[in-house]
Amino acid sequence: MKKIYLILSTLGLSIVAQAQLTDQASASSVKFTPSLTLSAKTATAMAGDTAGWNNVVDFLPEFGFGGGQLTIFGSQGGGYVYGKNNGGISTCAQGYYNLNSTSLSIEKVVIWAIGKDMAPTPLATSNLSVSIWSMAANKARTYVAPTGTATAGTFTLDSYGPNIKKTPTALVNIANVDTTTSGPAGFAWTVATFSTPIQISADFAIVVNSFGLAATDTVGFISDAIGAAQNIDMTFHATSGNMWYKTDGGAFADGALDDNIGFFAVLGVISAVNEYYNGVKLNAIYPNPSQDVATISYSLEKESRDVSLGVYNIHGQKVYNETFGTQQAGDYKINLNASSYAAGSYFYQLRSNGNVVTKEFVVTK
Repeated sequence: MKKIYLILSTLGLSIVAQAQLTDQASASSVKFTPSLTLSAKTATAMAGDTAGWNNVVDFLPEFGFGGGQLTIFGSQGGGYVYGKNNGGISTCAQGYYNLNSTSLSIEKVVIWAIGKDMAPTPLATSNLSVSIWSMAANKARTYVAPTGTATAGTFTLDSYGPNIKKTPTALVNIANVDTTTSGPAGFAWTVATFSTPIQISADFAIVVNSFGLAATDTVGFISDAIGAAQNIDMTFHATSGNMWYKTDGGAFADGALDDNIGFFAVLGVISAVNEYYNGVKLNAIYPNPSQDVATISYSLEKESRDVSLGVYNIHGQKVYNETFGTQQAGDYKINLNASSYAAGSYFYQLRSNGNVVTKEFVVTK
């Protein structure tokens, strides 16, 4: 398993405008098959983990792998490549390989929006829909460049892709899509909560549908650097009729994107083992939910540098930070006074030797 790098504070932003939503040839992709070096022998996912944004070995791809620039792609026809655009393809999906077939309970999804346009008086019906889909073979189309005398490319239904939508679906009104608060790296998070947790024990995709937005409203989502997905090919687009297309196929960008979208699943209660990964073990906060003082415990397998703990609210604003520097191997506990925190969801992150583990907890009043 490759090391994941924290996107929240170490990566910058580059604006990549005018990525074309037209049929164009692109660099070829390598079909991804999980290998022994990428597969975990023991499930490590725990309640409160954030799939794709977490230093555990259960999920691929990992957002922000290898560093690089966070990116926002504008659409040639207006709007965004990842988000709402004017090209008739305003649904995008980030898929995840569940390498251990861990039984998951997905309670929420964090979506990382970077831009939006909204009417002065937002319509109550201008909503994004957020859903979880199962995955299956031959469900997404791959673009095939024209050959010989042909003037147009074709599409082949031959790629792994979103298959069946799970229920329920969460709706997020455009007014509640946060792009303004000063979160890590200057961006904000929006959390979509399902009315009942979604159970799944296989690969899955997080799908955000922007077709429900009002005609004048747009929204755009962050992605990591081109090439960061390592040809895993788990990013997709769909038409309003749910015809799915593999994004890294040349049809939806001027060249292969091969990147990941900032959509992350927040896990609920599941059956798994909490073990070390890259020398770090971050336990679930106790109690959770919390009202006043909560205990965060973690363990270091060996001497570790640059150890720090941060807590962020649902908008990505840092509400607590403590830097410990170098710590010896052992078990540690931090008493967090959450009595002044507003009720809601929070994320706590442990950094150590450049590794980051992110988990969620809830404050009640």
